[in-house]
Amino acid sequence: MSLRSVLIKVVIIAIVICVLIHCSDARRRRQRRTGSHRGFESRRRSDRSRSAKVHEDPHKETIHAIQVTGSIFSRLLHPHNNHQPNIKLVRRERLYCRVGIGYQLEVRKDGKVTARHQSTKNGIFEVFSMKHGVVGIRSERHRRYVCMNKRGRVFTRRSFRHDCEFREELEANGYVTFASQLYSDHQWRLGYFLAMSKRGKPRRGKRVTWKMQSAHWLARTVTDKKSNT
Repeated sequence: MSLRSVLIKVVIIAIVICVLIHCSDARRRRQRRTGSHRGFESRRRSDRSRSAKVHEDPHKETIHAIQVTGSIFSRLLHPHNNHQPNIKLVRRERLYCRVGIGYQLEVRKDGKVTARHQSTKNGIFEVFSMKHGVVGIRSERHRRYVCMNKRGRVFTRRSFRHDCEFREELEANGYVTFASQLYSDHQWRLGYFLAMSKRGKPRRGKRVTWKMQSAHWLARTVTDKKSNT
């Protein structure tokens, strides 16, 4: 990244901070003007509550604005920042989808994601933990990460990025679901789910819900020795 682009981004961040602080001050001034037109008792209660809030943390909104801006600044400087998997929590697994008569997830040599009824060496994955409930999925044979873009299309890449993170949820029926960590609302279970069609092809994640069989996976532990042949 060139020095000029970094300076431009620093200026943008500074402008955002100034705007947020100005909006915060303007809101407090409006609140004081509104309070001046109320009755005496109402004004006293308002003043007490406002003074209590200021006493607790007078710069709370400003600090929050700086924290949010810092997060944006980090994303601007490192838009494709790679994450390091937790090597202590790597699981070697085959991922079985219950759709139709059942499919085994695979990644081919050309990087295409597909599935077969019978298991092959292309279907062994390293499922590693990024943080609590969030995992990454990498083909052991071809060293490619399973990812999902903003349109819900499943693809692979050699470097790990934010769109390669999945939220792993254990369902009541014993199967697990993998929702895109970047493009899903996990509180309401809405978003893009890793799923296969009855023809063994990846489905668009935005057309799938967590209740569908095509999004239900069973992780089968692989105990044999590693082999990339």
